[in-house]
Amino acid sequence: MANLIDLKLPKKTKKAEEDTAKAIPDDRKYPYGTRITFDSDTFSKIPVLSKLKLGEEVNVTGVGEVVALSRNEREGAKPSKDLSIQIQKIDIAQSADKELAKGFKEATKKE
Repeated sequence: MANLIDLKLPKKTKKAEEDTAKAIPDDRKYPYGTRITFDSDTFSKIPVLSKLKLGEEVNVTGVGEVVALSRNEREGAKPSKDLSIQIQKIDIAQSADKELAKGFKEATKKE
């Protein structure tokens, strides 16, 4: 099983919170661009989507292709990198199967 990396954003320090524009609420738990959204047409291709409930944990397996890679350097700022992956094939399974869910959690837990 793959070693999954938790992308959850770290809690902001008090200083970082003070530096953030207070007019724009930011309650994101994960970085921008890490969410997968499916449209109505995709629901017919992936029937399990219609069975899912809000807040339910799912197992996602996929194959994708790197379609964009860029690096940007600016004076006075640290370099930034961006990478885009086009998901080409995907499988989504409910975590309802207790043995599968248990095995998945054990295989992906932090060491």
